[in-house]
Amino acid sequence: MGVFRPYDPEAKATPEESETAAGKGKGAPTPTRKQAEAARRQRVNPVLTPKEARAKDRDLRRAAQQKAMASQDAQPERALLRDYIDSRFNLTEFLLPTWLVVFAVSLLATKWPFLVELAAIAAWVLLILAVGDLYVMWRGYKKLLAVKHPNASTRGLLMVAVNRALSIRPWRAPAPRVKRGTKL
Repeated sequence: MGVFRPYDPEAKATPEESETAAGKGKGAPTPTRKQAEAARRQRVNPVLTPKEARAKDRDLRRAAQQKAMASQDAQPERALLRDYIDSRFNLTEFLLPTWLVVFAVSLLATKWPFLVELAAIAAWVLLILAVGDLYVMWRGYKKLLAVKHPNASTRGLLMVAVNRALSIRPWRAPAPRVKRGTKL
């Protein structure tokens, strides 16, 4: 029987149709009040296995850490620092790959000791040049910060700068927003 249409006695629903229309059939006895309340409590506060509890705790910690990092990364001096480092060519990006090559070459020490010494000297020279590059980068950033944000503090930013400059460009987090050579 329709509410907004005339009643049609020919269109009676069969028992199979009414059962599917109303959801699932009875099939089981009605749960007692105690069982229904326990099921409701389980839905609201589920009892987790230790493995599930660890996974849930890990996900909550990761979400809180991401939120904290996002609020830190939103500071204007940090954003300027990231953009400044990403816009310049850094020698420090090549330290990790160079050290990996030196390590691989050092495995050949018995065959070619001269090559190992040469690679080690090259790694030390690159390290000294990278420290000089970091010094120049930090001074340039402080000058830019004084122009863009005159009263901003540089507290804690030196290590952020060193870590970002040491990272290989595609692995940096957050990802670089500016291209190399961009004028800030």
